[in-house]
Amino acid sequence: MSQSFFMQPVQSECFNEPRGEGTLLSLSPERLLRGQPERRDWPVFERADGKVSTGIWSGTAGAWRIDFREGQFEFFHVLSGIGAIVPDEG
Repeated sequence: MSQSFFMQPVQSECFNEPRGEGTLLSLSPERLLRGQPERRDWPVFERADGKVSTGIWSGTAGAWRIDFREGQFEFFHVLSGIGAIVPDEG
């Protein structure tokens, strides 16, 4: 049996060393729960349809509400620091 396949080069990114200042992210007052957190983003990749993106994110101490639209999910891996995700019910 003969099989054929097509291989494409894979681009590898280092996710633990952000370059530059990143993009300062705004936080609307109605989402802010505690503190004055500074949040920054270093985008690495975004698929053309906008459904998949990767990058590095950082934030200082504080608390804010996160509202994902229906069908939207997020995966993250903490490289340093601590955090908590708490549902509205506590």
